[in-house]
Amino acid sequence: PDIEKETQAKSESDSETEKERQVKKEFLHKEIVEMNYSPEEFTEFCQTRKGTDIDLWQISELEVCVKEFKVVHQPNINRKSSSEEEKPIKSEQPIRESQHMNPPEPNANP
Repeated sequence: PDIEKETQAKSESDSETEKERQVKKEFLHKEIVEMNYSPEEFTEFCQTRKGTDIDLWQISELEVCVKEFKVVHQPNINRKSSSEEEKPIKSEQPIRESQHMNPPEPNANP
């Protein structure tokens, strides 16, 4: 009976850890990737603080780390966020007259 309780407790603990990990991943995706910051630069930044194992970080610590990172790094305006990549590209330029297909004029001489 004690083994079953320990197994159940471990399972619940694993589930909580996974939930926390998912919350952290979603937070980082929103704050770094979707805001066009470099994930590679952020990883290097974290390495100098506490390491790159997300399980070692509390969400409050990640929030502080992201704020500090954003102070010294700029978003890459050329990097497309994942939501932008899914959108179809529309041309903003009007089509010029020379681009229209004009049918050939009928031959006046039969």
